[in-house]
Amino acid sequence: MQLQGGTTKTMAELEVGDKVLVGNGTYSEVYFFSHRITDAEATFTAITVRTGATIELTIELTGGHYLYVNGQ
Repeated sequence: MQLQGGTTKTMAELEVGDKVLVGNGTYSEVYFFSHRITDAEATFTAITVRTGATIELTIELTGGHYLYVNGQ
């Protein structure tokens, strides 16, 4: 994950209060972890947004993650 200021961290290294790049040069603060089990196995769903043949964004989430769309 790219942090505000240009440094990067893995998902496992993120901490509450870190500000991560969420798109269009916008950063959002990590405000909680709904679950954080470092040795767990999970099924992920990948969502890819494309414009023509160009991949603009791919995000992978488990069923318990929150995904904000249009500010909600």
